Amino acid sequence: LWLGARAFNTAQSLRWLTLGCLIPPLGVLGVLMSPNLAPALMFSAFQGLGFAVMSSLLGTLIARVTPENLRGRVSSVRVFLASAPRPIATFFGGALLGPLGVLGLGGLLSGSAVSLIIYGMARARLDRNSVLEGDRTARTPLEY
Repeated sequence: LWLGARAFNTAQSLRWLTLGCLIPPLGVLGVLMSPNLAPALMFSAFQGLGFAVMSSLLGTLIARVTPENLRGRVSSVRVFLASAPRPIATFFGGALLGPLGVLGLGGLLSGSAVSLIIYGMARARLDRNSVLEGDRTARTPLEY
């Protein structure tokens, strides 16, 4: 969200990005609370819509802020950073499943995701306000 606020100039794009961030954790909570398979499948489809929004906006964002000669390298690092933690997360998820249970672990993960989204929204708002006010010390996404 922070990088999206810096790269997308319209409030509508930022709203779509925020919505795309919020839908997957809400879908996970819906699956966890479902009494049977039918609503769980509906919430899974809802969760997939969030990933669709995020995927298209993230690709656009990477294309907008990355110089053309570095785009392939940046994309490969992004894919690596998204894929590399999966085995570690699977290990810790399995270790925490016993003590917390399915609902506890799902609530912990969804709560963590929503907390990170709220932090990202607050950071994006602060950075966007400093850029709009003409703060010369505000850095562009490539300077971080």
